[in-house]
Amino acid sequence: MTKGVLFFSCVAIVLVSLGASGAWSLHVYAATVPEGISSVLGTSTDSNITKSTQLPELTKLPVVAPGLLPQINSKEYALYNPDSGRFIVTSKAMSPVPIASTTKLMTDLLVTKFGKLDDIVATPEEAATIEGSVMHLQTGDTLTVQNLLYGSLTVSANDATRTLAGYIGGILLHNPNAPLQDRLARFVVEMNATATKLHMENTHYIEPVGLEDGTQSTAMDLAKLLAIDNQVPILKTIFGTSSTTVTDVTGKKTYQLTNTNQLETTLAYPGNTGGKTGYTPAAGRCLVDGATRNGVQYIAVVLNTTDTALDANAIEARKLLDYAFTNVTWR
Repeated sequence: MTKGVLFFSCVAIVLVSLGASGAWSLHVYAATVPEGISSVLGTSTDSNITKSTQLPELTKLPVVAPGLLPQINSKEYALYNPDSGRFIVTSKAMSPVPIASTTKLMTDLLVTKFGKLDDIVATPEEAATIEGSVMHLQTGDTLTVQNLLYGSLTVSANDATRTLAGYIGGILLHNPNAPLQDRLARFVVEMNATATKLHMENTHYIEPVGLEDGTQSTAMDLAKLLAIDNQVPILKTIFGTSSTTVTDVTGKKTYQLTNTNQLETTLAYPGNTGGKTGYTPAAGRCLVDGATRNGVQYIAVVLNTTDTALDANAIEARKLLDYAFTNVTWR
């Protein structure tokens, strides 16, 4: 194996290390900062989404110690440091792929932008009968927006997510009684408009839940999106919740919620701050997850793992996080 070579410039570092077969490559990027945007996170100038962040040490660079990157068994992956806006590791192609329920990272960001956590929302029949992961809402069940967010992000509840998207779609249409499909269509327009504002250039949404594989993104776009979500206190709290119980507004119905992110539960990872899982047969096991140690934060993204085991996404994301905390220093 040839030795790793580091290339430095004022905006980027690239580390390339080749085995005999040239099987892998490692890249570090400084995030592009579009004109008029003050944050390297690529955040929108729309202050209602997230406040732009002035970073004090934009010239601080990662130094990657010698050490072979472990094989990451997923089609697309990325390792991101949001404080600097730099990608430490990415897969080669970085092409859009289906992202399953990591779609909810955008859906629930918009819920917190346009909705109110203490609003009460009734579950429509079309949400109560949805397939896939659910929190077992029944038609007419009424919950606060906050409790529906817990369902959406912990157990990846499609019934809660569709209920929330319909609620926000009604707000955007200025007509909460519009047909649900009209409200959902308006919501998806907002999802794509927001992706554009956030400079998620390789992301396109066709529905808010994550069941349709026509919704696609890249590991780099999703890493930046989780960094933005983490700036919203309620989302950050839910990401780090391993299990909880919520009720409807009457207090008579309870819903037990256990996080599908195994780095928060059975494979608890030291310093983990949480994120979002996803799975469909076409998308494979997906995970967007963050961890912080000694004040340094990394976000690991794995999309379409080659193994379909329930813990495959957690295992692959943990490899990236381990690599970061072991091999990367900053100066």
